[in-house]
Amino acid sequence: MKTEFTEAQLADPDVRVAAQQLRNCVHCGFCLAACPTYALVGSELDSPRGRIVLMQDLLERGEATPAVIHHVDRCLSCLACQTACPSGVHYMHLVDHARATIESQAVRPWPERLQRALLGWLLPYPARFRWALALAPLGRLMAPWLPSFLQPMIDLAPAKAVRRWIPPPAPAPDPQKPRIALLVGCVQSVLDADVHDATVRVLERLGAQVVVIDGLGCCGAVPHHLGQHDAMLGFVRQNVEALRPHLRTLHAIVSTVSGCGTMLEDYGHLLRNDPLAAEAARVSELSCDVLEAVETLGWPDDAKAPEPRRVAYHAACSLQHGQGVREVPKALLRRIGHTVLEPVDPHLCCGSAGTYNLLQPALATSLGTQKAAALAATDPEVIAAGNIGCAIQIGRHTDRPVRHPIQLLDEALPAPTP
Repeated sequence: MKTEFTEAQLADPDVRVAAQQLRNCVHCGFCLAACPTYALVGSELDSPRGRIVLMQDLLERGEATPAVIHHVDRCLSCLACQTACPSGVHYMHLVDHARATIESQAVRPWPERLQRALLGWLLPYPARFRWALALAPLGRLMAPWLPSFLQPMIDLAPAKAVRRWIPPPAPAPDPQKPRIALLVGCVQSVLDADVHDATVRVLERLGAQVVVIDGLGCCGAVPHHLGQHDAMLGFVRQNVEALRPHLRTLHAIVSTVSGCGTMLEDYGHLLRNDPLAAEAARVSELSCDVLEAVETLGWPDDAKAPEPRRVAYHAACSLQHGQGVREVPKALLRRIGHTVLEPVDPHLCCGSAGTYNLLQPALATSLGTQKAAALAATDPEVIAAGNIGCAIQIGRHTDRPVRHPIQLLDEALPAPTP
């Protein structure tokens, strides 16, 4: 499509990237069938094609109109459109830049500003997040008197107490073993420590050394998707600096949250004009999903699930669209003896999408209900999902247990002999 950016605008490297993606779009409409919000509400402006027109207007004119804000806010960033696009439009870079532009220009109503500021202040910091979860029972009691925007946060808080994850002691260096850094992250480490425990056990039993690197914190995805550009860059630079001394000795940097993994793999792009560009590019090269690391290390042929089950596999958007990892999780689950079941429309988002189910609860609930029903229709004994947000979102709408695939793999490996 034709663009009308000025030379002054194109001097900004982020605008140049956005302009290229806009020019790549030919408005063919292949993205429409892939878009969950378009399928749900049927509005062209809630499709990738419609949003691209709005984002072009935003970036060329520099005006965050109410229509632009409304429809960009309703985008999940699920990236199904990016997978479907025959023209190679990198929608992720386009919408992320649009979000940052909106936040730098728009004056939102105060409840929205407060909600978004609270999410950016809370979620990336595990200690603060645990503190907030401890107050959730009080929040449920006080719900009728609290601002309405807090209700989705209260609803999503787990009813049971969460366990803090404590990293295992650092292993003595062994050059004969591949050294893998685990991104502990923020939300995952607070809400489901068992996943990290299973990850360490599996990788170590497959012959790797798992290390937790001091100073490695939130990947930056939460502020990034909130349009908090400077905060996002702060987390990215902090993590690259923390990893910098280890890049020569690491074989991989793994995440158990596919949303974090997609973010890590984009570090090279985000810091492409930064003094840390080379190190950020190396971080992106080393980053992979935990199941990719398992596949690379090699799965023993004789390691089988003690109880083969019917497992409905939910393909997290950030894994299948963001990282392009589609077959590895299913192949590993089949290899240990499970029957892998896939729902109809596996490309459609469950509605979690980072903070989406907090900011757009009505749309998220509809999508979550649909996804849970599609998974339940396969008649599974358990649902497997490789992203903590998806697990929580689907778990709200089903009575089937939801597990991370690494937990199912952990069950299939024999305990190490003392």
